[in-house]
Amino acid sequence: MKDLYGKCGCNCGRCLAFVANARTPRDRIKCSNGWKEYLNASLNPKHCICNGCQTEDPWKTGYLMPDRGCNIRPCAIALGVRTCAECSEYPCEDLEARIPGRGFRDGVAKRLGRPVPQDDYLTFLEPYEGLKHLDALRLSLKSRSIVKMPKIPPLKSKTVKFPDQTILPRKEISGLKALHNLLYKINVAHAATYARQIIVKRRKDLLLSILWVFGLYGRSVKSNGATLIISSEEDAAGYVNIIVRKRDSAVHTYAAQSFRILKGYGVRVEHISKKKEWKLVMRFNKKAGGPVALTALQRFVRTLVKKYGRPKYAGSSRYRGKAFELFSRVDMSIFTRNHREQT
Repeated sequence: MKDLYGKCGCNCGRCLAFVANARTPRDRIKCSNGWKEYLNASLNPKHCICNGCQTEDPWKTGYLMPDRGCNIRPCAIALGVRTCAECSEYPCEDLEARIPGRGFRDGVAKRLGRPVPQDDYLTFLEPYEGLKHLDALRLSLKSRSIVKMPKIPPLKSKTVKFPDQTILPRKEISGLKALHNLLYKINVAHAATYARQIIVKRRKDLLLSILWVFGLYGRSVKSNGATLIISSEEDAAGYVNIIVRKRDSAVHTYAAQSFRILKGYGVRVEHISKKKEWKLVMRFNKKAGGPVALTALQRFVRTLVKKYGRPKYAGSSRYRGKAFELFSRVDMSIFTRNHREQT
């Protein structure tokens, strides 16, 4: 097995699922068993065959990987680099969140409750220590080989611009403008890297739904700065199933990822859990518009609901109804005089 590094630094050449290494059913069974034991990944042996990240067209045949949900590979392709080591943003937050790095072996040993034998480490863990491989590749590069990440163009969006005339006091208008800016950035997947833009695009509906739920059901608390709180003790508990799991009060994996994305926009969401009781706390920092934007979130959502009624959950992190439709499009015309006169 020869070294062949993927975009993220994983060593495809030494991976048991790589097409050159997964030649027989026995090879693929070994890969499946090892991944289940050491990577906590259950994959049917027939799926353990991969063309490798550097292939131009990886998914035409059968179950050939790499992972279709990966946001690192398309980012590197868009930037035109062979590996992330060549990127000016290396190592970015999204790469570090996805790829095993320092302490990977110790973490697996801790989960298993026993040391990982050296042969098994080299076979099932070391090939995927992407950050370690990328660090070495980075050191071998000359400065002129580093590709600067460009300004990422926004995605097309159906958002509505902020209305020219409103009937609200100046302070409320300021908060609504800040909120409009935040929701617009989420809609166009405003990001510093292609990898982050891909994630925001995929999670946009959930990001908007989280903000919607807080705007409608959040209880305003002004100690230590403006905050919105939703707890398991309140009537809103039934509306946050897309965020908190019923069985153990933990946050769903995708919701936790969405919290990290929102943090990049200046929105901090904290999950506090104790046995079956839990609490979600949302705050806006200056990047998101601060307390006035958080207050505007409540005002916007509750005004829409008062006019159009509460939408119903439609699955896939979305709600069905006029109120949520206008919220998703950031249509704030409900605060204009013309809108009031028409209705």
